[in-house]
Amino acid sequence: MLSSAGLVAVIEPIDRLENPAIYLDGVTEAFEIAHAVGSPNIRVLYDVYHEQREFGNLIAKFETNIDQVGLIHIADVPDGTNPAPARSITATSTASSRN
Repeated sequence: MLSSAGLVAVIEPIDRLENPAIYLDGVTEAFEIAHAVGSPNIRVLYDVYHEQREFGNLIAKFETNIDQVGLIHIADVPDGTNPAPARSITATSTASSRN
């Protein structure tokens, strides 16, 4: 259905700090679901704000699953506003360090 319409759906995990009743609370399980479905039309919305609040380890999960990322949301932690330069992500990407 998505393929024939030329659409891509994204799965968005939301941290339990924001929504305690949410089923899908992290990108690890979202990536597992997208992989199990096996369709290029199902991707994960990688929300840096939600993932950092609950689990962290952003760069490693992003690099390992970049082929399943459909969209990225970035907001400052802990308040979800525009990223502040003083609190920017400073982790070095292993992919960029190999180049």
